[in-house]
Amino acid sequence: MSGTKWMPVPRPLQSLFDRFPLVTYDANDLPARSPSHVHPLLQPHTSSPSNLPTLYVFISEDDAVKNAPSFNPGCLKWQTFLKLAGVEFHVLPSTNHASPTGALPFLLPSTATTPSTTTNPASTDPPSKPTPPTEPSPPNKPVPSSRLYTYALNYHTRQNPQQPQQLQPPASLFSDLPRKSEAYQSLLDLSIRNAWLYTLYLCPQKTHLLDALYVRPTSTSTWVQATTRHQLRRAAETEILKSTSTSSTAGVVNPKAVYREARLALEALAIQLGTSDSGWFFGAEQPTLFDASVFAYTYLMLKYLGGDEGDREGSLGAMVRNAGKGELAAHCRRLTEMLWPELSSELSQ
Repeated sequence: MSGTKWMPVPRPLQSLFDRFPLVTYDANDLPARSPSHVHPLLQPHTSSPSNLPTLYVFISEDDAVKNAPSFNPGCLKWQTFLKLAGVEFHVLPSTNHASPTGALPFLLPSTATTPSTTTNPASTDPPSKPTPPTEPSPPNKPVPSSRLYTYALNYHTRQNPQQPQQLQPPASLFSDLPRKSEAYQSLLDLSIRNAWLYTLYLCPQKTHLLDALYVRPTSTSTWVQATTRHQLRRAAETEILKSTSTSSTAGVVNPKAVYREARLALEALAIQLGTSDSGWFFGAEQPTLFDASVFAYTYLMLKYLGGDEGDREGSLGAMVRNAGKGELAAHCRRLTEMLWPELSSELSQ
């Protein structure tokens, strides 16, 4: 049987095939967690950004470049605590969808370089084999917020003992708090959080702030923005209704009850802080995780909610300033000056 004979390709098609590829596109960027990936926001800070871990939070790109505080209380809590623990890190904007746990913040540890073989630098004998170049270690797993405390503790315990004493975080940062701190933590998790959620997400006078922080960054489409805004408001309303029954009437959020409980909670925190000789909660020698938790709300309330929210109870920022004898506002300014001194003027009265 004779061999197969192919039909000749018509000349117009042949000339077209000869011109391929018409366009050669550049290779796609590597994934964000790739060891050799360099995010543009990190480039101004260091020539080797992979040497520092990255904390992914709710933040604008402009604020991320400055390592400024996140506008989300949950993110700011851990951002503050890591800074108190002396952990050096970058911050980058992200969303809950990008988090391994479905919630921010999360931290991506740095990828260290480790040599395949080691030699004694003090030895004058040449190595038996040439030392190969260093190779990046496999990417580390992301650290969710539930493990950031342990991460900071491990970071503290493995610090270089030659580091200057003033740069080392105090051991009291990780000391156990008294049992009564749980009751005060519930004030943050319920009353104060509910007031924050209502004001930012449900108060009509703060729609512009909600859009600026959470809605417009998601999309330029008006339809997508409207859908996102509706979803955020429904989620906030659900959180408030399921957390307490005193802040709702017939399944509807009661703003007056929300603000009344927030005022009482802030007053209780101010009174407790006023009993401390150190100026930190529960008489701790240095600020602890609880101080960071309080700061995450008071800083944002003073910065974003200092004006009139349109409610009869007054603004949340005013509640912070007027609680007790001003202990919470002073506590907030003190931490701001300690961690973000360039921003302390924003909270001046």
